[in-house]
Amino acid sequence: MVGQQNGPRLISKGRRRKKKSSLSSFFVSQRFVFTMLTMITIVVWLFGGSALLRLIAHEEQSDNAVHKENQRLSKPKPRLLSSSDTTTVTASVRGNLGPPAVVLNSGQNWLKDRWQAASDMHGTAIKGSQWIELTFDREIYVTKVVLDWEAAYAKNYRIEGRKLETTASSMSTANKEWNVLYDGGADSSSDEHKKLTDVEKYGQSPGVNTKTPLHIVHTVETSSLTRENQNDNDNSLQVLRIFIRRGAMGWGVSLWHIDVYGVDA
Repeated sequence: MVGQQNGPRLISKGRRRKKKSSLSSFFVSQRFVFTMLTMITIVVWLFGGSALLRLIAHEEQSDNAVHKENQRLSKPKPRLLSSSDTTTVTASVRGNLGPPAVVLNSGQNWLKDRWQAASDMHGTAIKGSQWIELTFDREIYVTKVVLDWEAAYAKNYRIEGRKLETTASSMSTANKEWNVLYDGGADSSSDEHKKLTDVEKYGQSPGVNTKTPLHIVHTVETSSLTRENQNDNDNSLQVLRIFIRRGAMGWGVSLWHIDVYGVDA
């Protein structure tokens, strides 16, 4: 009876051991498979992920390049903005030759086609600083100003701009609304003089016997007021003024033409 009772118990324990062993093997194999899948995933992510990141970065660079090219193509090119149809000219004095508006014409008549701040035909300078002002029919950004002086030219002058204000006085030299585009009276070490990119002299003035150029052309780059590097319309202008502190030759200053280049605001 004792042997009969112990036999079945031994068989039951053996079965349990086999079952536990099978379960352990199953879990070990599952853990192994999981570990391998995890490692494979990590390897794929490391190599495939970096490739994907490089692809994304390349696509972003391509998109940026396309965007910049589209901006370049759509950006308006500077053009001549000053003309008698769209611009009004006033000055501090009428002078003894042509009216201020002649600076928008292309004439070459020595007596009729230039403005001169002089009191007589000897070129006697009218005392004090002088200015000539261009008012446009819209707001603009200025990129370049070309001043075609006669022999009675100036070096110490400012090119200034402001928005149109019907109550503002153009006569006020202390007007804080003026934004200085160029200052020829700045210290010689100043970067301002780099804006005067070209000085061209040609012709012979009929008013003197010595060799004196008929035209002294100043080209002033004022790229600081272009659309590309300004926020909104804060630095657009509608009125441009050449404020002349004094002439360089002792005569009353004289201008043939003023050309203003830029883009619409």
